[in-house]
Amino acid sequence: MWRYRGAARQIVHAFKYRGRQDALAPLGAMLAGAPRAAPFVHDRKRALVVPVCARRASRKRRGYDQAVGLALSFAQHARLPCDPRALRRRREDGPQAGRSRVARRLQAAAAFRAVPYRVDGRRVLLIDDVLSTGATADAASRALLCAGACEVSVLTLAT
Repeated sequence: MWRYRGAARQIVHAFKYRGRQDALAPLGAMLAGAPRAAPFVHDRKRALVVPVCARRASRKRRGYDQAVGLALSFAQHARLPCDPRALRRRREDGPQAGRSRVARRLQAAAAFRAVPYRVDGRRVLLIDDVLSTGATADAASRALLCAGACEVSVLTLAT
């Protein structure tokens, strides 16, 4: 949706690092109007919104998972089911920020596992705040597809 600089970066940092959870509702509403969301809204029966789960250390430090909040807000506005427990982190390797593209891909490669009975046969819309190299989205998508999702699309606030 946005380029991750200027005002967009400030907004993401506000809810991600400064506890501004009040920003999640309007951001979820904005995402619900995104063209990429339309096919899921028209196929509610098989659609499932799944957030990219934050690392345990990040959740503990922030007191919440910003991607879960964003996904729940989006799902509420789009009137779609959301399952924050469909995707889990296998391991905790530290933040991606500041790593090279290659290091991000290697770190993310086996970081996720999806719960088959939650995603089997579903069209999954994976929600995250920022897409930088795509390593996290790629690894999460692979885990969801391996668990039986028939399709995975990614929707983020910024790139």
